[in-house]
Amino acid sequence: MNSTKSLREQTVQILKDNQGRLPLVARETGLKHNWLATMARDEIADPGVLKCEAVVYWHRAQLARGRVA
Repeated sequence: MNSTKSLREQTVQILKDNQGRLPLVARETGLKHNWLATMARDEIADPGVLKCEAVVYWHRAQLARGRVA
């Protein structure tokens, strides 16, 4: 993940890259599937830092476990 991207941009990219895994992301982050799907389509201008951080931290955990390319 490119650290020069904003937290929002990182979140959108992670969700786009994991479209088929959104139910898992929802379950493991506690975020609503609808919010994740809307964010993946880049339709939320101001998504909230805590939600974005939850997605980024989830992704990092997946990388550490070898579950995400």
